[in-house]
Formats: sequence, C-alpha cells, structure tokens
Amino acid sequence: MTTRAEVRNEVATRLGTIHALGGRVWPSRVWPVPGKGAVDAGKMPAGLVYVNGLRRTSLSDGTAAPTFRSILSVAMHLRAEGGSAEAVDATLDALEEEIDRVLLGDPSFVAIPEELPNMELARRLTADSDTVIGELLVTLDLQFTETFEPQGLPPLATARIVIDAQDPTDRVGPYPAIEPFPAPAPPPRDRGPDGRTEAADLTITFNQP
Repeated sequence: MTTRAEVRNEVATRLGTIHALGGRVWPSRVWPVPGKGAVDAGKMPAGLVYVNGLRRTSLSDGTAAPTFRSILSVAMHLRAEGGSAEAVDATLDALEEEIDRVLLGDPSFVAIPEELPNMELARRLTADSDTVIGELLVTLDLQFTETFEPQGLPPLATARIVIDAQDPTDRVGPYPAIEPFPAPAPPPRDRGPDGRTEAADLTITFNQP
C-alpha cells in the first residue's frame, strides 16, 4: 500500500494547484503562523490536509498472513473569509468544484487506491465582528488491500507433497498415520484419508539465494 504520508502529500500537492488557494495548502493538522517559510499563512482561503483515520477489516480469516481491506481517510480542512455569508458560501462552492476537478478528475490520483468508496463534505460559517469565516471539511476515503508477511522466518528450503485422497478410500482397513500428519479416522470410514498414499511422495528442494 502507498504510505499514509505519501497519500496525504499527493492530496496536498493537487490542492496546491487550485488557483484560489494560491499555494496556501499545508500537510498539517494545525494552521501555521506567519513567519519564515509561511509568509502567506495569514491569507485566505487556505487549506490543511491530514490523515484522519485508518480502518482495517480482515480478509485472511486467520489462515494466512494477516490481510486487510484498509480504508484510509484523508481530511481536507479549508477556510475562507468574506464580508458576507453569501460571499463566503460562493468561495466554498467554487473550492468544492475545484477539489472534485483536481482529485476525482485526475486519473493519476484515482489510480492510487483500489477504490474511492466514500467522500463527505461539511461546512460551517461563523461571524467574527464584520468578517464571516467559512470552514469546509472534506473527508475522502481511499481503499487498499494490505498484507503483512511474517518477519524473521527461515527461508523455505524444501517442500514435501503427499497425496492421501478422500476418494478412493479403503473403508475398513486400519493403517498407521503418515508421519508427520495426523492419523486417519478409524474404520469403518466413509471417506479418506485412510492412511494410504495414492502416489509416491514428492520432495522439492529450492535453490537458496
């Protein structure tokens, strides 16, 4: 899976191309203060981009390396200011359309996850003296499949293949277990394995790097 930081930075880079934001987009959870490297921090509109959460659902059922369907949520927090609610709403409307264009309309971005299962937009306007402050929170979910291979295991050197089929089977014959496998069901049995191999053992030796 693409790392969380890489996904966040991909979103921030694309939002930074929106003309109205003027490059004032930071991959951060907090607003920067004006100073070295952030000379436009006090100007609006502006945006923050950060990873808002990760949800994993198991796909392996405990039979293999842990494998998950992972949903990574990326938040885009945008602010705008104006002299009226109508003006700020219009700015946020335009930003919503631009976000759709630079993210959902960009094939190179859409190709990053396996799927984009959810996108949620919410906005809030507040008045501060003669200034109306608008905030737009966009949450975009990106779906990936993650597999965590075991670490520190010795390399696979050989594999032994033994065939003791369910059918054909000897329903009454008592046979010992084929080491190191469990003993067959005692007779009478209605299907194999019965403790008899249907073919000669096959051992495969792998070349080691």
